Amino acid sequence: MEWLSKNKDANKRNKLFVIVGRDTFSSALLNVYILKNKTNAIFIGEPTGGKPNCFGEVKYLELKNSGLYVRYSTKYYHLIENDEELSFVPDILSKVSFNDYINGVDSAMDKVLQIGNKN
Repeated sequence: MEWLSKNKDANKRNKLFVIVGRDTFSSALLNVYILKNKTNAIFIGEPTGGKPNCFGEVKYLELKNSGLYVRYSTKYYHLIENDEELSFVPDILSKVSFNDYINGVDSAMDKVLQIGNKN
């Protein structure tokens, strides 16, 4: 993402957008904080599904007798000072309603296009 932060054409407020939501967690959440700290992006959507400070770097272990696999985290990511924060909250909230979902409406993308078309 270093290239994005250095690209003067792309890294402009009202030109660079990141859509986040309840399915943004784990490695995607790490990318959100990199983009938040290194670009001028506007974040649109719903609060993320994962805590900013979290465990990651998942590995697998096979239990020999059962053949089952266990997933476990190997690294703790301390991204923000306030460990009480339950999620990353975007700059512009755009909630997904049931009606939008069944009608194929992407309200976050609609907001991106609305802001982008103004500039």
